[in-house]
Amino acid sequence: MAHVELGTAYDIQKNTVSQLYPMTKSAINDALEKVKNMVAKTKNQYYMLLCREKADYTIFNIGTHNVTAYDRLAMELKTCMKSRGKAKVIDSNNEITQIWLQDGDEVSLYYFFPANDNTIECWEGGL
Repeated sequence: MAHVELGTAYDIQKNTVSQLYPMTKSAINDALEKVKNMVAKTKNQYYMLLCREKADYTIFNIGTHNVTAYDRLAMELKTCMKSRGKAKVIDSNNEITQIWLQDGDEVSLYYFFPANDNTIECWEGGL
């Protein structure tokens, strides 16, 4: 009997995502609204966009929590996403967002999440 290697669940999901069409601008904007809601709910100062495969780590400092800050964060996140590839899937829950981006033939999974516990303030105002 032949042995068929299917790969990990991640490999299967990555292959599936690679076959999807890029998200529309409207779908991206709707997904970013969910991200803004998550940020408003979690109320952290720092958030991270992380792609472990690429060792790509970006920290967002939201500063104050208000509608203007949430809009700015969404705009900056969208800019970061565009610079890394085309959005294929953005799936947000209450505390973490999975973002699948495709750059050429390469599909990568990014996570966007609260990162207060990942940040250490070393400047005078942070003590």
